[in-house]
Amino acid sequence: MSSRACGRCGQQRPITANWRDGPVCATCYCQAKWRRGVCAQCATERPLPGQRSDGAWLCVDCGRVPLDLVCRRCSREAYLHKDHLCQCCELDDLLVKLFGKAGAFPPAIAPIAQAMRTTSLKEAASALVTLRRPVIKDVLSGIALPATRPSTPIRIGSVRARRRSLSGGRARRRSPGRLPRRGAGPAGGATPGARRREGAAPWRG
Repeated sequence: MSSRACGRCGQQRPITANWRDGPVCATCYCQAKWRRGVCAQCATERPLPGQRSDGAWLCVDCGRVPLDLVCRRCSREAYLHKDHLCQCCELDDLLVKLFGKAGAFPPAIAPIAQAMRTTSLKEAASALVTLRRPVIKDVLSGIALPATRPSTPIRIGSVRARRRSLSGGRARRRSPGRLPRRGAGPAGGATPGARRREGAAPWRG
C-alpha cells in the first residue's frame, strides 16, 4: 500500500479511504468512526465522520461520507463492532456469552447483568472495556457459577508430595537434626585443613 499525505492530519501514511475532503489514513479513519456530536450543518446529534473545508465536523449525510454506521439489530447510528453491532448490542451479547444461557442469567448474577445493560453508548463502551479485563471476568464468573469454585483449600503438603512423586523419588528430605558447625570434623575433632593450619599432624581417618 503506497503512502500519501492524509487529508486530515497531513502525515505521509498508507491511505485507508478516499472521502470528499481527501484521502484518509487508518488513524484518522478510526477516529472519524468513533467521533460523535452535533453536526455543524444539520444540528443533529449523530456520528461525525465528515469534515467541512473550515474544519467543522459533519454527519454521514451532510459530509457525504460512504460509511454505514447503522446497527443491524437496533438501527441506531454508532461506532460498529464485529457483526455490525453498536456498543449496546455488543454488550448484551457479551453478557449473555459470559454469564447467561439462552438469554437468562443465574439468580446470583442477574441483578449485576441487568444493571450493566444500558442504552447509553458511552456507558456501554466503558462496560465493554471493563468486562474484557480478566480479573473482572473471574470475579463475576465466581459469582455466577459458585459451584465451579474449589470446595477445599489446596494444601502445601499435598503439593510437595505430588512434586516428589513426579520427580521419581529423587528428591531427598533433609535431616531434621542440626547441621554441623563450620570447622567441625569427624568424631568432634577438627577438620584436616584446620589441623594443618594449627601445625598438628594430618588427621587420618
